[in-house]
Amino acid sequence: MIVFQTVYLVFFVTTLWRLVTKKVFRVWVVTMWILLWTTGAVLVLFPQVSFFLAHIFGIGRGSDLVIYVSIILIIYLLYRIYVKMEKISKRMDLVVRKISRPVSN
Repeated sequence: MIVFQTVYLVFFVTTLWRLVTKKVFRVWVVTMWILLWTTGAVLVLFPQVSFFLAHIFGIGRGSDLVIYVSIILIIYLLYRIYVKMEKISKRMDLVVRKISRPVSN
């Protein structure tokens, strides 16, 4: 096992341990993180899996597939964050409008 694999697996185990023991996140969030980190662990331990999947999708190298999927995932997460921030902004606007209305006697 190379140094990168060892470091990744230690980070993987400690991150999952924190996610599960803190119980701060919702179950589906923890499940998605576990799925993401487990996929990463499989690809680090068995790089031939990414090579095999890359050839299924018509991509030359497994590392290219990982980069493409990562970029797509980042763009999707940025979109989700943007939508969430817009909802928060609208809620804040409503709250400020309610608070700023003068009380009529």
